[in-house]
Amino acid sequence: SISQQSPDSDSEKSLNSDVEKDEKKQSEAYQAGAAPVTMPNPFATGLNNPKPPYPLISRRLNEEGKVVLNVCVSLSGLVENLKLEKTSGHQRLDDIAIETVKKWKFIPAKNQDRDINACYLLPVQFILRKERSKLNG
Repeated sequence: SISQQSPDSDSEKSLNSDVEKDEKKQSEAYQAGAAPVTMPNPFATGLNNPKPPYPLISRRLNEEGKVVLNVCVSLSGLVENLKLEKTSGHQRLDDIAIETVKKWKFIPAKNQDRDINACYLLPVQFILRKERSKLNG
């Protein structure tokens, strides 16, 4: 139920309850009255950003992990600044994630349909697929 009373009719309250809940969540993250910000998007159709290649030596050594990058994207959708926020625990994986993502193109962040500069955390996961032996089918 909605804790705040509004002059709207009951039917409008029920239709708008999800919107009001979302607005309440957004008001915790943004100043009152500020529009929600859409973060940069590197996965939109047409951008064709390559996945970071898995270094062969990392495969042989069974190195896996999650790299977290702090990516700042310009109005033009290019990487303006990039830094390692959290290491995977393996230098090779960290380096290839940085080298790959710095060449990506993004749909820029938006505020009220206006492109804006924005930084966000981008996780890059390196997981080895366990191949089945031919004996197991």
